[in-house]
Amino acid sequence: MNSDQNQKSNQYQKQDQNEPKQTSGVIINLQNETEVQNYCQQVKNGEIQSTSVQLNKNIKILNLSEQYLQIFDEQILSQLQLLEKLNLSSNQLTKMPDSLNKMQRLKVLDIRFNLINSINGMQYLIGLQRLNLIGNQISNIDCLANLVGLKTLFISQNKISNIDCLENLVGLQDLFINENQISNIDCLANLVGLQKLLINENQISNIDCLENLVGLQDLFIYENQISNIDCLANLVGLKKLLINDNEISNIDCLANLVGLQKLLINDNKISNIDCLANLVGLEYLDVSGNYISNIDCLANLVGLQTLLISKNKISNIDCLENLVGLQTLLISQNKISNIDCLENLVALQTLFINDNKISNIDCLENLVGLQNLEASGNQISNIDCLENLVGLQTLLISQNKISNIDCLENLVGLQNLEASGNQISNIDCLENLVGLQTLLISQNKISNIDCLENLVGLQKLEASGNQISNIDCLANLVDLKNLKQAEIKYLTQTVQQIWLVYKNFQQARTKYLTQTALKIWLVYKNLKQAEIKYLTQTVQQIWLVYKNFQQARTKYLTQTAEIWLFFFVCWLVFFVP
Repeated sequence: MNSDQNQKSNQYQKQDQNEPKQTSGVIINLQNETEVQNYCQQVKNGEIQSTSVQLNKNIKILNLSEQYLQIFDEQILSQLQLLEKLNLSSNQLTKMPDSLNKMQRLKVLDIRFNLINSINGMQYLIGLQRLNLIGNQISNIDCLANLVGLKTLFISQNKISNIDCLENLVGLQDLFINENQISNIDCLANLVGLQKLLINENQISNIDCLENLVGLQDLFIYENQISNIDCLANLVGLKKLLINDNEISNIDCLANLVGLQKLLINDNKISNIDCLANLVGLEYLDVSGNYISNIDCLANLVGLQTLLISKNKISNIDCLENLVGLQTLLISQNKISNIDCLENLVALQTLFINDNKISNIDCLENLVGLQNLEASGNQISNIDCLENLVGLQTLLISQNKISNIDCLENLVGLQNLEASGNQISNIDCLENLVGLQTLLISQNKISNIDCLENLVGLQKLEASGNQISNIDCLANLVDLKNLKQAEIKYLTQTVQQIWLVYKNFQQARTKYLTQTALKIWLVYKNLKQAEIKYLTQTVQQIWLVYKNFQQARTKYLTQTAEIWLFFFVCWLVFFVP
C-alpha cells in the first residue's frame, strides 16, 4: 500500500474529536492489533461512524479486553480467519459474536467477565485449546461436548448446575468449575489427564469419582458438603489439597500423600491428625477450626513455613520447638498457657497467640524477625521482652494486665498498636513512634496524651474510657479519619460524664435519629459531617469525635452544659420526626 492510500485510509484519525467523523464511502484499513483496538474504541465513543473496514488477514492475536464494548463489530472477526488468540474479557458483551463460530483456527478464547448467558455456536470452534468463560451468566454448557482438543477450561462463577457434557474431554489438564451450582461430578471419572481441578464452592457431597485421577497435582474442593474423602488415598501426586469448610471428620486417607506441600483442612470436624506425621514435604498447613487437642505428630514436619492451628482444643505445643523454618504461626483461641518452646523459632515473622491463657512471653525476646504479634486476650502483665523487636509493625496486646509499656519507645517501625483494656497510665514512650497509623488505647487509666502531638501520621485513634481532660495535642493530627479517641462511652440517664469538644464547629449534621439509636457522635475541628447515631430513650452512650467542622458553632457552653445537653437530647427524641 502506497503512502497516498495510507493517508486516505487513516484520515478519520485526524478529524475533529468533538464530532462523529463522516466515513461514508471510505474503507478503513486496519493493519495490526493496535489499529483494531483504536477503531473499536472510537466507534464505541461515537468519534467515528461504523463503516466498512478492511483488515490485515494475517493478524493472529487480538486483544480487545477492558474496552467496555457492548456490541462487537461482526465484520472484524469475519475477516480474521487466521486468528489464533482472541481476548474479549472485561467488557459488557451480552452475546457471543456470530462471526466467532467460523473461526476454526482459534486456539485461545478469553471472554471472562462479561454478561453472556448463552454460548450456543461455540461447538464449531473445534481448534480451541484454552477457553475462559469465568464470571458470566452461563447456565448451559452442552455445546462444549465436542471440543475434545480443550486442555484448559475455566467456567467458574457462572450459574452452571450440570457438567455431564465434559465426560469426553479427556485431554483436559486444567478444569476450573468452582463457584457454580454443581452437585454431581461423576462425569469427571474418566478425565485421567487432569492436573488441576477446582470444584470449590458448589453443592457437592460425593467425590468418589476422583479416585482414579492419579495425575492430579492441585485439588480444590473446599466449601462443599463433603464428609468422606477416602477416595483421595491413591492420589499420591497431589501437591496442593484444599478441603476446608466441609463436614470431614476422618483424614486417615492422607497418610501416604507424601508429596503434599500445601494442605488446608480447616473448619471441619476433625479431632485426630496423627496421619500427617509422615508428610515431611508440607510447607503450609491449616488445621484451624476443628476439635484437635494433640499435635505431637507435627514434630518432624521441619519444612513447615506456615502453620495455622487456631480455634482448637490444644493445650501443649512443645512439639513445635524444632520447626525452625516457621515464618507464620497462628495458635489463637486454644487452651495454651506456656509458649517457651517458641524461643528458637527465629524465622517467625507473624505470630498470633491471642485468646489463650498465657501469662509469660519472655521467650519472644530473641525473635527479632517478628513483624506482626497478636497477643490480645491473655493474662500478660510484663512485655519488657519486646524492647529489642525493632522490626515489629503490628502489635496487638489488648485485654491483658499490662501497666507499663515503656519498652516500646524504640519500636519506631510500629504502624499499628492496640493496647486497650489494660492498666496503662503513662504513654509518654509513644512520642517518637512517628510511623503509627492506628493507636487503640481505650479502657485504661490514661490522663495525659500530650505525647501524641507529633504523631502526624495517625489515621485512627481510640482512647475512650480513660481519664483524659485535655485533647489540645490532637489539633495537628490532620490525617485522622474518625476520631473515636474522643468518644465518651457509658453515659447513663444521669449524664455522669460529658466531654465537650470545642473550637470551630461547622456543618454539623445529625443522622440516623431513631428510637432505637444508641450513640451520639459529635466531631470537632476538621471532621466533615458530624454524625449523631443511635439515640435511645436511655441515652446510654454519647461519643464526641472531632476534626474539621465547618458552618455551625457552639456558643455559650458553660458550666450548665450538662443540663443543656440533657434537654437537647429530649427534644431530639420526642419532637424531631
